[in-house]
Amino acid sequence: MRRSVLTLKPISEGTTSPFHVGAIQYVPDESFDHGFTLILLHAVNLHKETFEPMLQHLLKQTSRVQIRDVWCIENPNQGQSARLNQKLLSTPKYRDRWTAAEGRAFGSSACSDQMPKIMFHGLIFLDPAILPAGKQSSRVLCDLFGNWAKSKRHTWDSRETALKQLSTSAFKRWEPLGVQLFVENAMHPSADGSSVTLACSPAQEAGYYLSPQADLIERPFEIFTQLTTADKLPIHLIICMNDEYRQVSPLLK
Repeated sequence: MRRSVLTLKPISEGTTSPFHVGAIQYVPDESFDHGFTLILLHAVNLHKETFEPMLQHLLKQTSRVQIRDVWCIENPNQGQSARLNQKLLSTPKYRDRWTAAEGRAFGSSACSDQMPKIMFHGLIFLDPAILPAGKQSSRVLCDLFGNWAKSKRHTWDSRETALKQLSTSAFKRWEPLGVQLFVENAMHPSADGSSVTLACSPAQEAGYYLSPQADLIERPFEIFTQLTTADKLPIHLIICMNDEYRQVSPLLK
C-alpha cells in the first residue's frame, strides 16, 4: 500500500480549527476508483498511525470489498499534531483542559457527531466511547479513566525504555508493531531533551472525562440514539467482550 502524510494548517484562532491537524492517506495496491473511502478516527492518547497494523491485513483483501483509499485523521493534541500545536496547547485556554467537542475527534463518538457534514455510507464503531446517559455507572467509568490518566506514567528516559516497559505492561496484548508505532508517534522529546513524554498531556487526557465542559456522556449518547432511531445507515458495533473494568466497581457489573 502507498502512504502519504498530510497536514491541514490552522486558519486562525477563534475559527473552526485553530490547530494543525495531521492525517495519513493509505492507498491499497489494488485501488478502485469507485470504491469506498474509509475515514478512521483513533481513540484518546493515540495517533494517526494507530491503524497501520490492521490496514496491512485489511488492504490485502480488497478483492472482497472494493476500497479506494483510507484516511486516518489525528486529534490535534495527540501524536505528531501535538508537537505542531505545542504553543497553542500550552496557553491557559487549552493547557489544563480539553473536551471532545474542542478536538472534534474522539474516535467513534466524534465520528457520529460529524454525520451532518459527511455523507457516510455506513458506520463502524470499534469499542466505542458511547456511554448511557443518566446512568451512575457512566460517571463512575469517566471518573475511573480521568483519574487514571492523571496518575499514570507519562515520561521515560528514552523511547527504548518506553518500548520495553509498555510491551510488558499496559500494551502487552498489543501487536508488537502497534507498540512500536505508539512509541514512535505518540511521544515527543521533553523540553530539555533528557527524556520522552506522551504527546497528549495527562491533564488534557483527563479533561476528556473530568472537565466541567466534557461532553463524553450526554452528547455522544444523544447522537447515537438519533442515528439508530432514524435507521438510515448500516451501523456495525465491534465490542470488546473481555471487559476488565467490570471488576473495578460493583456499579460497572
